[in-house]
Amino acid sequence: MQPHAKGKDAGSSPSSSLSSSSSSSSSSPTIEIYIVPEGEHPPPGIPTTNILRSRPQLSEEGLFIVRQTFARRSKELPAELSIEVVSPKGDTASSPPRASPSLSPSNRARERKVPAAEKEADSGLVPIRKFTPKALDAGLSKAGLLVAGASNMFSRWASGFKSNHVNKLPLFDQKTSDSVGGDPNIRYYHSYWEIGEDEALVIDAKPPKCQTWNFQLNNHWMESLDYRFHNIHTNKFLARYRKDGSVRVIVSHR
Repeated sequence: MQPHAKGKDAGSSPSSSLSSSSSSSSSSPTIEIYIVPEGEHPPPGIPTTNILRSRPQLSEEGLFIVRQTFARRSKELPAELSIEVVSPKGDTASSPPRASPSLSPSNRARERKVPAAEKEADSGLVPIRKFTPKALDAGLSKAGLLVAGASNMFSRWASGFKSNHVNKLPLFDQKTSDSVGGDPNIRYYHSYWEIGEDEALVIDAKPPKCQTWNFQLNNHWMESLDYRFHNIHTNKFLARYRKDGSVRVIVSHR
């Protein structure tokens, strides 16, 4: 899983990121991640590997993204996630959460926000904003901007792929990917695909040694096609390899 903390005032570039391989969870299926503003101290006893740093200007609000990678989706379960505000001393985090025995792995994420008023009062309590019609309106407006912005960006990318490299897979610019919230540990190969009813697209590749890799078919807005009812992807754990470690992926209408 790849969590990112990023905020409205800093564009969409993540302020920090963590991966499951770099965080500490001992032998427990549960993991706690704390978001702490840069320059401030986290609650005592929290491993540095489990801390995401947010920019100071994002102490009031921001965006937190969690990515979970599936090897065999039909046989795996999504992570259980919860998020809460804790005091500077971690008062509400004194008892570790218990993982559900029927859902494993389970992950728990916690977000810490420390308003200036609380620092002055040192009450140990974190005030929670009241849910008002105005807050609802603002939230829906932000959601609409995200939907419009994401679809416009991906459509623009796809149009560029169609103009420059159809049925080819060049390496995508990593800086561009990172700047819009892409996982910094993933290298992306994007392109536009186009085949006739009686044609097939043959892709030969020799994946390097890595934690995982995948190939998927998307639509023009870079959304995956319907994986629930159609075989539109493969990955490191599903593909059949040749003796030399290479794989062949065939894309066709039937």
